[in-house]
Amino acid sequence: MGSAPRSPALTPSRDPERRSTWSATSRKLTVQGSDVKIAAEDIDDLTVQGSNVTVYARDIDHLNIMGSGVTVHWLGDDPTIQDTGANNTTGKLSQ
Repeated sequence: MGSAPRSPALTPSRDPERRSTWSATSRKLTVQGSDVKIAAEDIDDLTVQGSNVTVYARDIDHLNIMGSGVTVHWLGDDPTIQDTGANNTTGKLSQ
């Protein structure tokens, strides 16, 4: 008996207490909600919509922020960043 292999694609989920959603497909991650903390690895495109969202990622290629009070920190190379929100913080973490 063995366990089934894990699928690389995640399906949408809703957390009723946090009123947030996330979805990930083929290294693209979209976060919609407020008061959410997320850790991710190896993301091509990260989109954050909402307020008071914190994301820690190992690698991000492209970052798109549409919200306020969003914090995104990463390890690895700097992503291209498009920030159309307000009062957001982005930055590379050192190891």
